[in-house]
Amino acid sequence: MEKIKTLSIPLSKIAIIVRNNREIEEWSKFLQDNSIEVESKLKTNIIKSDYIKFILKFLEIIDNPYANEESFIDILRCEFIDVDKLDILMINQYLYNKNYVRKDKIRIFDLLNKLENFEELELKNKQKLLDFRNNLVYLNSKLASTNFIIFFNEFIEKSNILNYVEKN
Repeated sequence: MEKIKTLSIPLSKIAIIVRNNREIEEWSKFLQDNSIEVESKLKTNIIKSDYIKFILKFLEIIDNPYANEESFIDILRCEFIDVDKLDILMINQYLYNKNYVRKDKIRIFDLLNKLENFEELELKNKQKLLDFRNNLVYLNSKLASTNFIIFFNEFIEKSNILNYVEKN
């Protein structure tokens, strides 16, 4: 490193090519430890962004609400989804207890579809869950009936993700 610094070559003119992502991480750490700023594909990889991960998970659930129960719960627990987190915990516990020995498992989406007449759980804010379900159904129908650009605009508006990103 000291030799490179003595060659009078501007650091912005130096490129390091590696064989795999693991090596990028090692070189990046080494350079940063030596007070050299690093710009790499890994540093700007949008697929690693929590927002992008959320969007991809949510799109999967919109496309098929039965696709992945764990992702469905993750979506509901996300900060920018306006549902009471205690209600999610109660639903999760309820489903766990009901499904523990069942072969025909109760799914989250099925439970949300029966929520209006569902009195077994004392939820703090049932209406917010109903609103979420209605948005999910609406977005699913938009996905099936419009082009992706129109759908995605609706998705951004209904998911509230843009407001959240702008605030943080």
